[in-house]
Amino acid sequence: MQKEDEVRKFLNEPRLLAGLLDDIAHSVGIFQDDMDDAEKQAQLREIIKTIARLQSQGVTIPESLIYERDRLRREIEVPVEAAETIEPVVHDLLETIERIVERLPRTATPKSSGLFQRVARGKARLQGLSQDSPLSFVLAPRESRKLTGMNQKDFWGRFGVTQSGGSRYEGGREIGGPTQILMMLYASNRINDEDLAEARAALGSTYRQSSE
Repeated sequence: MQKEDEVRKFLNEPRLLAGLLDDIAHSVGIFQDDMDDAEKQAQLREIIKTIARLQSQGVTIPESLIYERDRLRREIEVPVEAAETIEPVVHDLLETIERIVERLPRTATPKSSGLFQRVARGKARLQGLSQDSPLSFVLAPRESRKLTGMNQKDFWGRFGVTQSGGSRYEGGREIGGPTQILMMLYASNRINDEDLAEARAALGSTYRQSSE
């Protein structure tokens, strides 16, 4: 009877389950000092914007600026021990949620129509963000954009995508292959803002943004 009462409690108040996971994350150190972290995030965004601006002007990036960017990124990252502790919990929860979502009618409600894709992207993001690679730039587009401090129109416009298309990507829609390739090249420093701007200019009136 006690177990049924617990189940009923979470059914009546779904946010209690999310709150429980939040408490677990706090207990292992996933969430650190919010104020300190927010300040470092703001500093990192400004540095990334400065680097992007210098790249677009063809200016050599000072080593000190790159060092400061990398230092802030390391400090903002979750401690390895905390990540290793919470990862199995999150992974198992996503597996369970995925099984549930697979049994839901895809067109039952507007909310459930894209739920499966969001869960799948969550799993991919969990795997990708645990690696220090450009893959995280593609798997977590919303977080990537926020780190640049750019709005959706400017961020996605650099890759030939409309603001509405970028918004859908950030909401969980799968990013198209050509855009994924461009984002990977950009995150790997194989191309920069100037390269992308020159390509758009060369296309002239034939250039069309993708809304997918």
